[in-house]
Amino acid sequence: MKPAGSHSVTWRGRRISAVVPHRLSQQRLDIEDGVAEACIAASTRLSLTAEVVPPDFATLAQLMARHEALASSYIESISAPILDVVLPAVTQLSRSINDAVDTVRFVRTNHDRDLSVDMLLDWHVRLMKSTPLAREHLGRLRDEQGWIGGTSPVEASLVTPPPNLVPALVDDLVVFANRVDIEPVLQAAIVHAQFELIHPFADGNGRIGRLLVDWVLSRRLGLVAPPGISSVIVGDIGGYLSGLTLFRIGDLDAWVSWFASVVTRSSQRQLGLVQAIDELKARWRAQLLARSDSSAWNTLSLIPRHLVLDSRVVAAELGISPRAALSALEALRESGILEEHSRPIGKGRPSRLFVSSELLALVDVF
Repeated sequence: MKPAGSHSVTWRGRRISAVVPHRLSQQRLDIEDGVAEACIAASTRLSLTAEVVPPDFATLAQLMARHEALASSYIESISAPILDVVLPAVTQLSRSINDAVDTVRFVRTNHDRDLSVDMLLDWHVRLMKSTPLAREHLGRLRDEQGWIGGTSPVEASLVTPPPNLVPALVDDLVVFANRVDIEPVLQAAIVHAQFELIHPFADGNGRIGRLLVDWVLSRRLGLVAPPGISSVIVGDIGGYLSGLTLFRIGDLDAWVSWFASVVTRSSQRQLGLVQAIDELKARWRAQLLARSDSSAWNTLSLIPRHLVLDSRVVAAELGISPRAALSALEALRESGILEEHSRPIGKGRPSRLFVSSELLALVDVF
């Protein structure tokens, strides 16, 4: 693989050197046999993990999407209390993270057609609409010089390609992402690293780049609930940044090897989450043994499919009256399974919302 080139640009009367990756269509992307084997092993692990997840895919898919969005946002130093994330949004920060969760879900369930630039722009709007980013930058490729680190490109750790080169680089990336003749983990690794070098948006590039990993793996391997890589990256941000630097200087093997190990570890974490949820469900059943209320037992089955429950949700799911639903929720609260929180939703009396703190803790831990 060729090292990224440089391009001289003028920024406020000063000459600076921007890093410009070569188009993927113009490169040989060969990797060593050992690295290729690691990619195949990681893809195989993803497929095997998918076969042993619970039959209720919706539950796991929801948890994994939320988990990935939280971890990906955390990499960008964006975080909020877990209750603010799952309960109705009340601040710009919590709305922003909820947008991130919704965007991950959207990307993971909309991979049945080829990627396009318009799709990337749509993802950007969905992800960034509640952030402080200026409206003119939403869903648009940047038209200004970008950089990473420092207060200006003069002192930046990396100066990204000049804006006039960005559209062609993104077009090339999209073509590569749609190929089906490349090993999936290898393809995801290259797509992500190339996207980060291009840095096509004014903000949100890291999170969009990791969404691309989700999209590639979901599309190529037919995954309903892919284990997100962000939770592993959070624990090795140094390795992540070093790997992207190695990719930039042309060491494809080193970057892909590290990336394949991250995918493998993320699969292991997903299996751990599945096991932890099963153990939690067993503990809940034991806590509820003293009660004969069938509505309470039936409501138990709605967790963790609904991270937040109220009487309306339970009534609609179980076909019972709101009063009976509220009684069931109170029974689960008295048994120590749920906790009650009140949040204002529009006008009138605050809604009584019920969550499992143990389940929310799993999202944080895993």
